[in-house]
Amino acid sequence: DGSWWHDGAKINRKPLVKFFAGLLRREVDGKYYLVTPEEKWRITVELLPLMVIGLKKSNCSRVPCLDAVLNTDEIVPINSRYKIQQGVGTGGIASIALWNGLSGFFNRSSWYELVNLCDDNFFIHSYGERFKLY
Repeated sequence: DGSWWHDGAKINRKPLVKFFAGLLRREVDGKYYLVTPEEKWRITVELLPLMVIGLKKSNCSRVPCLDAVLNTDEIVPINSRYKIQQGVGTGGIASIALWNGLSGFFNRSSWYELVNLCDDNFFIHSYGERFKLY
């Protein structure tokens, strides 16, 4: 559900979640780490560390443009850099590739929103790119 936990207690303060998310990296070993200039801690991520909780639709330069709204309040363009992926470490759940090796999964409502925006061939068009939804 996109929750962050520490020592068995849910972190309820959004600014704290945003802070930790800003330190998070997924490294080439496939593991997740919180990295500061002084220290590095390995953490456990059950599915993916971030979650898409909504979409913003607009037109830019006469093409459809979709932005993913993350549970950290960040807005990410769905484009050639931040691509929609299917099943990458998620058991078939759609996700978006992010920075520092991270990904964010689409929650149920944002997934339905995305599906409703597909063309007849199950493609999403955003920022001049096409992404196939399977």
